[in-house]
Amino acid sequence: MIGATLRYSVSLLFANNILFPYDTLFVNLIGCFILSYLLHQDLVRRNFKPEIFTGSTTGIIGSFTTFSTFSVEVVSLFHSSISFAIFYIIISIVGGIFLCYIGYLCATKRQESK
Repeated sequence: MIGATLRYSVSLLFANNILFPYDTLFVNLIGCFILSYLLHQDLVRRNFKPEIFTGSTTGIIGSFTTFSTFSVEVVSLFHSSISFAIFYIIISIVGGIFLCYIGYLCATKRQESK
């Protein structure tokens, strides 16, 4: 419920744009970073009970991000603009992997500096 409410809140910020799904792109990319950071941050893992950790990562972050909406938007974009659809796919995948890596680096660098 928390993640879905946050995602809805973000969609309200981008409500005026109907040509490109910036809201879904934003939540998915931010979610990639946050999830990777949390999963690779030992301090977070140690200080939270497994149920809280799983609820936070799988529950909150999982419901914040949205693959199903991404998929529907890709199909819609193909009908209106193939180039936008391809751009959206590429930026989502490459950007998601990149931000996962940045989240990993931030989490592990913080641990190495201690």
